[in-house]
Formats: sequence, C-alpha cells, structure tokens
Amino acid sequence: MFKKAIFGFLCCAGVFASQDYCDLGPSSRASVGTRQGEGVGYKEGYSSLDVFLTPNWTKSFQPFADARGHIFNNGYYAGNFGVGARYLTKWDWAFGANMYYDFRTVEKLNPSQIGSGLEALSRYVDFRFNGYFPVADTERKGPARIQRVQGNQIIVKRHLAAAYTVINGEVGFPIRGFFDPINLYMALGPYYLFRKEIDQFNFGNAFGGEIRLNMRVLDGLDLGGNFSYDRLFNGRINGYIAFSFPFGPATLRYNQARWKERYPSKYCSDAAWRQRILTQPVARHEIIPIKAKTLKGAGVDPLTGNPLSLVFVNNLAPWLGNGTFTAPFQSLALAQEHSQPDQVVYLMSGDPYYESITLKPGQSLQGSGQPLAVEDTYYPAYTESGPLLVSQDHPAVTLVDSGSVAGISIESENAWGIDARNCHEAIIKQVHFTGGDLGGVIFDGAPPGVKAVEECLFSGFKQKATAISAKNLIGSEVRIRENFIGSMHTGIDYSGPSFFHIRANNLSQLRNAVRGALDHGRSYSIIAYNELSACNVGIHFEALTTGLAQLQVEYNRVHTRDRFNDAMLLTVGGKMQPGKMEAFVAGNSFHGADVVIKTQHEKSDLVLRFENNFSNVNYALINYESKASIFNVDSLNKEEGGVEDLNQAGSVLIPFEPVHFRIYDQGPRFFTPFEGFEEDRK
Repeated sequence: MFKKAIFGFLCCAGVFASQDYCDLGPSSRASVGTRQGEGVGYKEGYSSLDVFLTPNWTKSFQPFADARGHIFNNGYYAGNFGVGARYLTKWDWAFGANMYYDFRTVEKLNPSQIGSGLEALSRYVDFRFNGYFPVADTERKGPARIQRVQGNQIIVKRHLAAAYTVINGEVGFPIRGFFDPINLYMALGPYYLFRKEIDQFNFGNAFGGEIRLNMRVLDGLDLGGNFSYDRLFNGRINGYIAFSFPFGPATLRYNQARWKERYPSKYCSDAAWRQRILTQPVARHEIIPIKAKTLKGAGVDPLTGNPLSLVFVNNLAPWLGNGTFTAPFQSLALAQEHSQPDQVVYLMSGDPYYESITLKPGQSLQGSGQPLAVEDTYYPAYTESGPLLVSQDHPAVTLVDSGSVAGISIESENAWGIDARNCHEAIIKQVHFTGGDLGGVIFDGAPPGVKAVEECLFSGFKQKATAISAKNLIGSEVRIRENFIGSMHTGIDYSGPSFFHIRANNLSQLRNAVRGALDHGRSYSIIAYNELSACNVGIHFEALTTGLAQLQVEYNRVHTRDRFNDAMLLTVGGKMQPGKMEAFVAGNSFHGADVVIKTQHEKSDLVLRFENNFSNVNYALINYESKASIFNVDSLNKEEGGVEDLNQAGSVLIPFEPVHFRIYDQGPRFFTPFEGFEEDRK
C-alpha cells in the first residue's frame, strides 16, 4: 500500500512538473510589410516596419511598447509610437488600454495626433474602441490663386487640407471550420469623422463603416485587406502582406503543425493561446486621415473680409457699358450712379478723366496701374500706368463714412485732391497728387477711426498748399508713412487728441515740414525715420492745453535752409494759456539750424529727454517764466553740460530763466503712451 502511494505521488509530481514547463517562445517581435491601395484619408500605398516589445513572461498582466514606421510610395512618411497594457481575467477575457502618438507628413502639412484605445479580447470575439485627436499642424489654408475676372468678381482658387478628430469601434472574431488552416479573422465596425471647418468649408461630420479580413497563410505571414466607405472619401479598398519574426504564439497559425509541435499538451496550448491574446497586434488606424479640397469662388477684400465686387470704368469703352469687366462703364458718373456701397470702382487707364466722384460708404477707388489686394494675394496691375483724374472746382474724390483710394493720379486746381472730412476710416495708398493752392488730402474734423496715407507722391503744388491736413481729429489713429512731399508750404499739418504715426517720409523744399498741435485733450505722436531737407522749419509742435501731449521723436534727419530757421521747435503753452508736454528726442541728426524748446505761462509743464542726437548748432532751452520747475530736462548732472554729454554734438543754450535738470535715469522711456496703444516700432 505504501509503495502504491509513493508511485502515485511521483506520477502526479511528474505531471505537474511537465505542466509547469512550457517553452512558449518570444513575445516581442518585428515585422515588415506593405499595404497597397487607398484607405481612409490617404491615396498612396505604403510600406512598414513594426517593432512590438513586451516582457517574455506568463503573467496575467502584460505591458507593451509598439513602434511603427511607414513610408509612402510618393516618399512621404508617417509613424506611430505607443504604450499599453492588457490584463487577463480568470474568465479568459483580456481587457486592455493603449495610448499612441501618431504623425504624418504630406505636402505643406505635417499633422500629429494623440490616439487612445480600449480593448476587450477573448477566444471567440473581440471588441475595440479607438479615438484619435489631432494636436498640431492640423489644417492648412493655402494661398489664393487668381483664376479669372468674371462679371464683377475676381475668381480665386485655394487649396485647403485638414486632419480629423476620429473615433471608431469594431467587433472582430475568428472564422472557424473550413478556414481553420489559414486562421481567417474578420472585423467590422463604424467610424465617425468629426466636423472640421476651414474658411467656412466643412471638412467633416461624416459617418463611415469599415470591414477588414486577415489570413495567416503561413507561420509569420499575414495577408489581408480593408474596405471602407463614407461620404467624404467614398469607397476605398486596400490589401497588405506582412512577415513577422521571431516566431512565438502571436505569429504562429493557431492549432496547425508548428503550433502542435511546439505546444503538444493541452496545458501548453492553452497557455500559448492566452499569451497570444495578450500580445497580439493593436488593431487601430495607423495613418492620420487628411482631406484636401480645392475651393473656387469670389475673391475676398482683405480689409473688410467681404467678397470683392468690382465696378469697372474705362472712358475709352465704345458704349456706356454695365460695369462688368467685358463691358465697363464709360464714365465715373455712371459708376457713381449704378454702384453699391462696399464695391470697388476699378478705374482703367485711358484718356484723363475730367470728372470727380463721391464714393459711397465702404467703396474703394482702385486704379489699374497698381495691384489690387485680393485675400492674401494681388490681382496684378492691368496697365503700365494708373489713370489720371483732373478736377477744377471740386475734390477729385470724396470719401464718405469709410473707403480707400489707390493706384491713381489726381490733379486738382481749386480744391483738395481727396476730401475725407466725413470719413471715419480712410486708406489712401500709392496716389500721385498735383494741384493748386489747397493741397492733396484733407481729414480735418473727421469722425474717430483709422486714417492712413502711405506711399504717395505730392508734387507740383503752388506755394500755399498743404500736402496732408489732419487737424482737429478726436480719437483717431493716423498713419502717414513712406510718402514723398516736395515744394509747397506745409508737408504734414496735424492736431487734436489722437494717435499720430509719422514715419519714413521724405519731405523737401517746404516752409513747414511737419507741424503738429494739441489744444485740448491728450495726444501721442511718433515722428520717426523721416528725411527732412531744405525746409524752413523741420519739426514744429505746440502743446497749448493742460492735457498731455506726448512726443516720440527718433532717428530723423533734418536739414534746414539756414541758421535763421528751426530744425525742431517745441512750444509748451502760450502767453494766455498753459501747456503740458512729455518729449523723448533720440537718435536724430539736426543740421543747419537750432533745436528750440520753449515754455510759456507759469502753469506749463515740460519733461524732456535728449539722447544720442547730433547737431552742428545748438539746443536752445528757452524758459519765459521764472519757475524752473516747469521746465524739466534729463541730464547726467545738475548742469546743461550733462545734456551735452548725452548727445554726440551740439551746445546747450539757456538764454533766459533757469531750467531744472533732472538726474538721467537710464532705461525705458520715462512716459507711457495711451493704454491699449501698441507702439509702431521699425
């Protein structure tokens, strides 16, 4: 009896020992393959190298790392890097979660996304759910390309591309019976491409369905294919072949010759099957879906964001016309009568136009000699030179409410070239002005808004004329940039509580080059990078209110006619009223005449800094009152010599009452412009 018990024990121990030892083989693997055809969001086939890394153990918990690299047939590439884990329960269901970083390159768009997935896997059926969330470079709006002029519109095309937020789910199962030798597996399920809007075009909001088949025809060799359909990409089909190595449960054909040879016992076969569930490839969309679309439509005005509508005018047209490109109006009068607000009156070069026009609110007058801005591109100049408007007793162009003028020449004898006194927003660019006694552009007393005069030429006026008059403006932002002004009385004349940018202009042969004033409220002026030559007075500003006038005068070159003039004249207060000013004067070059700063009235207040200026004459600080506290100048010491040390040349003169020298505080400017105002720095 005792011998039988020992024999039974040894047999059981042998069985348990044999069950404890099963060489399941490696769980990590690499695979190479190629997938050809079209899929969801891609049209090119690609080849892949995948590396799946996981511990070679027989525990219920299985972490893994997965890296996949793909190269498309056209040379672009993509990749996936992910981590995850699966846990096998005692009911032989494995539950898993994973997280991936995906990227893809295409022409001018390199999107990346975060993908996450959940799995429930078993011997008979699998459930998967994945989400894909783009995080960078997810859309592209290509530049507009002009196609043609059609009627009253410029037709443009633009290429758009977008990557989607996507979710998909599937149920998968092996197909037994006749297909056992090839381990046929089928999965199918829905997916959803979320709404994606670019330039008011919806790229997404589409449901789709997908079915895939996989066959393991040899150990480590898989063949398969996918079919999908949705309303964005329509039906797409592709096929693939992949070879995996080294061989382990995840790469062998289940229950076939190699499987049975390696796992002869039911215990080892079941253990290998469990490892196969835990280490099978993660089924997910590898390629970020991208949709490209070419849109064609009416070009948009970059200033207003509204579709451009053009009214064409050509005084050489053989008939009156209807304002289209092929049948332009014969005169500005017809354009004014039949056009609508916010349209562009496009003026073709021909004979001089001996007429004037009052633009309707939002209208622009555009000459054919200059490019017309359309979205982020330009409709090229249609003729070599712009049209000429000749007006005698009325402004050649009158702006109402808002509008712009560009690419024309204006000759006005007894009136202003452009009258914008009733315009809150006016843009005047690349206009050549000539005329009589009045001048080029007048904004005086206009309602608050943006006013701009840029890249214009003012020449051939009589001696009493003013090129640009922007006086008595309240709450406006005025930009006067890169203009050439010559041979008249005054170049730029401005005043009022507003912002003024006077930058990079060339002014010559003028009695007053730049003249400004403030008689109420508060103003801020930038006068910078201007070239002023052969002028009686270069820069002249008067502060005649206890409100604050702030001046930033930097990097100007001023050449006056003789020493009896003023290169710069700043006046704070008058005989009967006080004034208040803060002025920062730096980096300027003054030649030919003194720089004069004077205060009047005992309640005036001036704070001044001179820094890094050059002058071949003097800085004259004139205080007409006995109170030194009203005239404050930054200095390296308590004397005028400290001002001279801050500048490259020039002597400081104080002919009358004393001036208070404050200790120079090196660092930012000592004053702050209006709240919310962004300085225009070059």
